Amino acid sequence: MIIKKLRLNCYESRLLPKTTSATEYEFRFSVVDYSLVGKPKEKYETKHYIVKTGIGELLAKIWKLNRLEDIEKVLYEYSKLNVIEKLKRLTLKEREELEYLFAYKYQNFRPSKFDPSRIPEPGQRSFDIEIMIK
Repeated sequence: MIIKKLRLNCYESRLLPKTTSATEYEFRFSVVDYSLVGKPKEKYETKHYIVKTGIGELLAKIWKLNRLEDIEKVLYEYSKLNVIEKLKRLTLKEREELEYLFAYKYQNFRPSKFDPSRIPEPGQRSFDIEIMIK
């Protein structure tokens, strides 16, 4: 097994037009081999991914996500964790639509595990991750 280090960055987030009772966002991520960061081939070797997800109005209220900025941060964190998991499994597709977050899936209605005050704005941080390749 080989351990490969990657640099992950969310460089854009976009609130999508309202078509359902969910608030939907689209996040654009870039991924590049860490050894290429700052090198001439970095831009050429960078791969781009689009991830779409959303949260239902009821769950947003239960989780006290009253501001769009807080919803965006929680959905960004949810998307980022899913992107990392899919990178590790080598299953990330160019366009992903993640399972939306709805109240009926959270029967005990616990508070959100994501604290928006501790999540950086999308696009403000890069993350270095390691994946194992067979």
